[in-house]
Amino acid sequence: MPYADGRRSPAIGDRVRNTKTGKIGTVMNVLLGVPNMQGRDQLTVKWDDGGFVAVCAAAEYEPV
Repeated sequence: MPYADGRRSPAIGDRVRNTKTGKIGTVMNVLLGVPNMQGRDQLTVKWDDGGFVAVCAAAEYEPV
């Protein structure tokens, strides 16, 4: 499943913004079509402030 805008799938190194919080970061890892997430793409994001999001759906993000 692509980003929230529906136009493209995630890739390592993409700059993204969380659609709910507005926080910006960089995609560090991508797993495509994860079965236990109903086939959604899963991301690990490193925030610009240095923190990490461990596991999240790509649909929660948009490319910057």
